[in-house]
Amino acid sequence: MKTVSARAGHSKASTTSDFYSHFIKNSDIHASEILNKIFE
Repeated sequence: MKTVSARAGHSKASTTSDFYSHFIKNSDIHASEILNKIFE
């Protein structure tokens, strides 16, 4: 996270985490929906 934070220009890793956490959550939801379709 520290490397990503530095590359994004954020002074704190927590800023990066807060900012991008919704993208990660949406990716997890999307992946679980695809897996549900595969196993139906």
